[in-house]
Amino acid sequence: MFVASVVLSIATAVLVCVTGYYAFQTKRMAETMRESLEAQMRPFVVVQVKNRETNAQLLDVIVRNCGGGPAFDFRCTFDPDVPYEIRQENRMGYLSELSVFRDLPFLAAGDEIKFLLDTSVAYWNDPQKPKRFDAHVAFRDSAGRDYAHTIPVDLLHRGDVHFSPDKSLTHIWRELEEMRKVVERLSSCLEQQSSRGSDSP
Repeated sequence: MFVASVVLSIATAVLVCVTGYYAFQTKRMAETMRESLEAQMRPFVVVQVKNRETNAQLLDVIVRNCGGGPAFDFRCTFDPDVPYEIRQENRMGYLSELSVFRDLPFLAAGDEIKFLLDTSVAYWNDPQKPKRFDAHVAFRDSAGRDYAHTIPVDLLHRGDVHFSPDKSLTHIWRELEEMRKVVERLSSCLEQQSSRGSDSP
């Protein structure tokens, strides 16, 4: 009777330990799945300065949400700040002054904002415009959680590279159309000169 009681007590203890272990592992798995889902759905906003794909002579600023969820209240500052022409006010200001960087209310997942910074030649030849700077970005997710990180922007590592822009069939067609117009104008001028020559005594 005593032995049976001891065995039962030991078996109960082992069962409790096993049950506790599996409960702990199940909780860990649930937390891991939740964290993985949150990571997939969190926003991740980056700021880049890149040569335009269709025209490498132009520099674009790109704000892109690479994450799986929308970003709210996006803000960005630059260190050092980047001079930028504020055309609405007809003055030279800075990138940080633009509304897209001061307070962008919403940026959907996969969405981007792209605008012209300057021509490559003008930017590189201006000593006032930094070739290396940091973009400090901050934003919130749909649950109100805050995120912030710093993105180093380094244009110097591309300074000695010659870009060859990829041109689509549309761009080629436009260039051929421009060439056709030039040929037509030249032909018209030659005809006019020939007509004047034949009319003269």
